[in-house]
Amino acid sequence: SRQANDLDWDATSIMFRGNYYFDNGHTLTFGYENDKLDIFNLFVQHAETTTIFNSIDDFENGANARIEYGYAYSGNLLDRAAEWGYTSHSTYAQDEFYLTDDLKVVAGLRYDWITTSDRPLENTEFTESYGYSNSANLDGVDLLQPRVGLNYTLSD
Repeated sequence: SRQANDLDWDATSIMFRGNYYFDNGHTLTFGYENDKLDIFNLFVQHAETTTIFNSIDDFENGANARIEYGYAYSGNLLDRAAEWGYTSHSTYAQDEFYLTDDLKVVAGLRYDWITTSDRPLENTEFTESYGYSNSANLDGVDLLQPRVGLNYTLSD
């Protein structure tokens, strides 16, 4: 089929990380990470019209079986594009120390959250069929992740 296809994205990552070394052997690692992604995706099947014939005779006689046309109703093909973005944020802190000469303990906490203002347009037919809107996004979704690790060094 004749189609329109254009994909573009822009990604930006920022990371701040620090370590603080205490006199008692503890190492505190802390930081913030920010990953921003903006996406433009245009994929339109049959954008230039597809005409289907069942046979060569039908083609020669101009008797098509069907026509498939996927252009935008507005007349502007870019109206069919999906354009969105989001930013994921993470902040964390972790302590690392030796409990004994052979046993290292790592304990920390990480908090992740997503921000976006983009929202899909609500499809009323979808809402009527399934009983909920398709216009939700991930804005405000978050996750708190504790971490505990032990590293034991075997020796003779």
